[in-house]
Amino acid sequence: MFDAELENAIKQIKNAEQNGFITFYNRTFHYIYTRSKYLFSNLTECREFIKQVYLSIFLHIAELTPNEDLEKWLSKYILSCYHKLLVQNGIDAFSKAGDKTSGSVTLPTGNESPINCMDKDSCGRILARQFKQLPVLPRILFLSFYHDGLSAVEIAALFDCSESAVLWELDHTKDFLIQAYENAAPTNGQVLYPFNLQLIYHALELQNQKFASTKEFALLVWESIASELTFKKAPRKKVFTLPLFCCFSALILAFILLTMYSGGYFNHSSKNTGEIKTEDIGTINESTEMDIVPYNQDDLKPSSTTTIKDENGNVTTYDENGSEIPTPE
Repeated sequence: MFDAELENAIKQIKNAEQNGFITFYNRTFHYIYTRSKYLFSNLTECREFIKQVYLSIFLHIAELTPNEDLEKWLSKYILSCYHKLLVQNGIDAFSKAGDKTSGSVTLPTGNESPINCMDKDSCGRILARQFKQLPVLPRILFLSFYHDGLSAVEIAALFDCSESAVLWELDHTKDFLIQAYENAAPTNGQVLYPFNLQLIYHALELQNQKFASTKEFALLVWESIASELTFKKAPRKKVFTLPLFCCFSALILAFILLTMYSGGYFNHSSKNTGEIKTEDIGTINESTEMDIVPYNQDDLKPSSTTTIKDENGNVTTYDENGSEIPTPE
């Protein structure tokens, strides 16, 4: 379930309000950044990839419902964008994968604290070092399956391959990590923490903590994303500006003078004194002075439509309800 801030941000995105995009970005950036760093160590490549992921997410934000697991939903789009990138470069990610006919990717949960073994934190760091040595694809698949909760069926659909190929890759990676983990055991005879889901999750969390973006990089990525989005503001309310106020006041004064002149007031006064007596002139009501109305939040509210360009250059326009407006052919 989303909290109120995130739920409101999603509604704002569907209504083309820029604040919603910014809030959603700030709330999800660290997660998407860490996953992207598993794929791209180069910051320039990482920045471009994050941009494409967010454009894809914003394009499909209407599909995100409050009962969704947000991180799992984001993980799907990360893998989807990575698969598109592989296809564009003519790479078949599962060309060497076999069919999963034996073994299992299921691991014990490890809820009970093991006795007479090394602590989980120390062993988690050992496993994290082995995990870091994996090739890119096995590493992101292992993370998505064991940490983010994607099923083999969901991963297979995202990579357009068979479920058995995904299971084979996961099983192969698991066996490799177990062997590497056991080989890294201390030579003083200490017993390692059991290789289970609890240890895997802890090792992946330790690895994720190493990926910390700077505020400057996060801002740079956002600017590149925002340059691909179009925010249209609604027509502003009419307000009294200073020139308009002066003109309006002059018209009121002219009307008063004309009324007084046509009523013979000036003629009557001049006959008696030969000049205008200030004490005989009625005081002008100060209520004719009007306040200058400042802008409020409604004046800065974008219009009910927005356009989003995806990674392939296709432009999609949405109405005020977040529904897609068909593009004329």
